[in-house]
Amino acid sequence: QSNSINVGFLRLFRAARLIKLLRQGYTIRILLWTFVQSFKALPYVCLLIAMLFFIYAIIGMQGLLSFKSS
Repeated sequence: QSNSINVGFLRLFRAARLIKLLRQGYTIRILLWTFVQSFKALPYVCLLIAMLFFIYAIIGMQGLLSFKSS
């Protein structure tokens, strides 16, 4: 009998957690919408990172060239 009370008690927590998730549905939708909208800026961020790598490579090559000629 005590075992069935423990299982019922755990099921009560599971139901409470489900109700809590359903109440937070609005905030979860806002977070998902924001996450999807951030994908629009992803190509620009990748392009910026690629440009920084390219500039860093040019500066590194110029630095090694001056170091080698000395």
